[in-house]
Amino acid sequence: DVKQAAFSLCGSLLSHDVGQNPAEVVSELSKNVVQAGLLSLHKAVPDHGRDAKASLTEAALDEVNNALWCLCKAGKSMDGQTAVTVLGLVTPYLERTSGFPRMIVENATILIGCMAKTHSEAFAQYADHFFWSWAVALATLRDSDEKKDAFVGLFYVLQAREDVGRRHFPQVANAVASWHK
Repeated sequence: DVKQAAFSLCGSLLSHDVGQNPAEVVSELSKNVVQAGLLSLHKAVPDHGRDAKASLTEAALDEVNNALWCLCKAGKSMDGQTAVTVLGLVTPYLERTSGFPRMIVENATILIGCMAKTHSEAFAQYADHFFWSWAVALATLRDSDEKKDAFVGLFYVLQAREDVGRRHFPQVANAVASWHK
């Protein structure tokens, strides 16, 4: 409970205008959030050999959900290798048959999009492993500012790897068609 509340608080702090907080405080908070988020996701990453959702308690699901959301706020401060590590830990939550709550799938989808805005070149080389399920999940999100951010990341990845967009054109088209505003 403490970890999930801490992720919520830190995400809120990182969401506010940097002008209200000294840049060095924001930078240090971002680093700590990324380290804690990596640890929480690593502990909870689904094992494909068993029912992934059944292996996590409700408290662990809440912690993962808040870690995903909080990492979205700290995504700009990650280096490319850390972002790729997070991508590897987040991708299993996109599986359609994973049974995870909708909010976890949504936050995983948005997190990938937020990180892709800054790290599209690093993500492009791994697009074959996550792009299909990401585009499918993106199509299920309701319109929001977060979905808009995820779409920006999608377009950056498509610029870096046009072949992936051609190969998964129906999923990309469905994701774009899901935008109603």
